[in-house]
Amino acid sequence: MNLLRNPEQAALADLHAFGAGLLHRYRQLVDARPDHPLAETLKKILEARRPLLAGVAGRERARGELPEAPDQEVNELRAATDRALGALFGPEFSRRRLADAEAAWREHLAAARDHDWSEDERALLAALEADARRAADVLARTLLE
Repeated sequence: MNLLRNPEQAALADLHAFGAGLLHRYRQLVDARPDHPLAETLKKILEARRPLLAGVAGRERARGELPEAPDQEVNELRAATDRALGALFGPEFSRRRLADAEAAWREHLAAARDHDWSEDERALLAALEADARRAADVLARTLLE
């Protein structure tokens, strides 16, 4: 790992850490409550996003960096909080918390947009943004149907 990162390397590290953290959080929720009304939605998000984040990790390695693991303790606490608050206030509250997490993810993606990316990296970022929009749409429709 380089001691000094250029802005693109820092952005890739941020995207990977935050995105992988969300996946960890979602996996914890699905594993803890497979019968939860949002479990199937989260599984679909996990399946779609996992290969995209693997692409981010690949871009990090191509730039000479080793992808960092997300902060598991923080994401475990977030997942536990999601479960506890969902149990207290119901699945709609859980959906709103997850929608907020997805909104934060979209903010990270938007912040990365202005860097000097290669064509492949721009395509990956566009795919991540499209995935994030789909996830937000699915979460918005879930439980409202």
